[in-house]
Amino acid sequence: MNGFFLFNGGVQVFRAGEEGLGPDMLSWNTGEVWKDTYGGLADDLFCFGQDLFGAQFAIVGDEEVVRFDPETADVEPIGTSLEDWATWLQSDPDVNGVNSFSYAFQKENGALKHGERLIPRQFFVGGGSYAFDSLSVKDGAVAMRIRGPPRAADS
Repeated sequence: MNGFFLFNGGVQVFRAGEEGLGPDMLSWNTGEVWKDTYGGLADDLFCFGQDLFGAQFAIVGDEEVVRFDPETADVEPIGTSLEDWATWLQSDPDVNGVNSFSYAFQKENGALKHGERLIPRQFFVGGGSYAFDSLSVKDGAVAMRIRGPPRAADS
């Protein structure tokens, strides 16, 4: 399958090429889609997926798999391979894969489209809530652009 979801849509892996589900991996990694709003903080990331809230899963320098926080631009090392990433996801699917939350949100609000992710109305770093009515469904790229400036540059 070219582009797919894990953990009830809590994790999305991007497609490669024209046909498939969700954003195209190569296009997603261009500056024009969302990275330009992060002032260079995301330039070294090759993103291959994201979680329900738009945290990016990426490879840095062909040697490290990381999680990129869209609100703070913090980079959290996960491992040195996709196998390490899969092990990390499976170690706590509800936290790392947003599994139960994704299931409950979509059960109550309907399934998200392939390009959609959730964004808090008030950012989590500013005290935003995970309550369903505190979240908005947005196109994933739009959600990343909203969170890019200026908080990432200020953190």
